[in-house]
Formats: sequence, C-alpha cells, structure tokens
Amino acid sequence: MRILGTSRRRSHQLRMSELANMCGLSLSGMTRVVNRLESRSLVLREKAPDDGRAWLAVLTSAG
Repeated sequence: MRILGTSRRRSHQLRMSELANMCGLSLSGMTRVVNRLESRSLVLREKAPDDGRAWLAVLTSAG
C-alpha cells in the first residue's frame, strides 16, 4: 500500500475512510482490500483513538 507508506503521518496509518477516498473506492470496497492485506500481515486495523466509530489501517513492518 504505497499510499500508507508515503503517508504524511510518520506512523504510516490512515483512517479507512481517508484511504478509501484516496484510492477512489467505497468504504466497503476498501474494507475488502484491507481484509486481504490484513490476511497477508501487511496491514492491521486499530480503533481510532479520537473517534470510537472509526478504524485506522496501519502499515506493518512487513507491509
């Protein structure tokens, strides 16, 4: 996920909704992509600390 790797954030994480917008996908489409990446241990999901409804996609060291 080049977008996460070049993220302005040093932690290489983005909200799922931001990531979907940047990729031109619906949120459900982005969820399917992240599911596949997560199964390969390339990304993981974390709850957003500032919004209990939001999830972050976080690039792993393998990603």
